[in-house]
Amino acid sequence: MKNRSKRSMSSISKEYGVTVSSISKWINDEKLVSVDDGKPITRKDFLKLKKEYEDLKEENEILKAAAMI
Repeated sequence: MKNRSKRSMSSISKEYGVTVSSISKWINDEKLVSVDDGKPITRKDFLKLKKEYEDLKEENEILKAAAMI
């Protein structure tokens, strides 16, 4: 089980030698996002899926254009 003690990001930063901004980014990346199917995913995974979707959408448009030639 995770230890949920309340510590400041600065104390963690000093203890582990990482920047406060890195810790903040890690925390934000692990926040849960609710999706339509009700299964929560991390913000990081959601953004990864969103990027993948945009890439596939662009690829699909390119293939459509190529098929018309």
